[in-house]
Amino acid sequence: MTNCTKNSYIEVLRQFLILNQQLNPLSILIDFEQPFISAFGEIFPNATNGLQKKYGENSLFALQIKHLCALDFIPVQDVASAFEKLLNSQYFVDNEEVLQPIIDYFEETWIGCTVRRKRKNPMFPLKMLFWLNNNFFKFEFDLANTD
Repeated sequence: MTNCTKNSYIEVLRQFLILNQQLNPLSILIDFEQPFISAFGEIFPNATNGLQKKYGENSLFALQIKHLCALDFIPVQDVASAFEKLLNSQYFVDNEEVLQPIIDYFEETWIGCTVRRKRKNPMFPLKMLFWLNNNFFKFEFDLANTD
């Protein structure tokens, strides 16, 4: 889509409703696309955004998800192995079924899926997600924050 505004997304979602009037999703998993999140909430007010409710109600769950976000502080060349360690941690193993959608998202989009013990290229390079080489240089070398 070239015009990624809330109104554009509302129109797309209305077209889905024309195609299937029974469409009533209970939950969704959305990337960081705020106009789509807003449009979806307007068209489907009863839907929740993926793991948002669990994240808001369960502090241990929220902490574990924040570990994924903390990959931002690891040098790019070490992110895949840190991600693997996280996936092999007891919490992620015990809660694999619930966490699978966000794990899949991170793998497909930022880390790269494993095929025959090698990682394929992700949809986007890590440098797009991890600005200024993962903030590593900012903390390691005490660089000023230029955000």
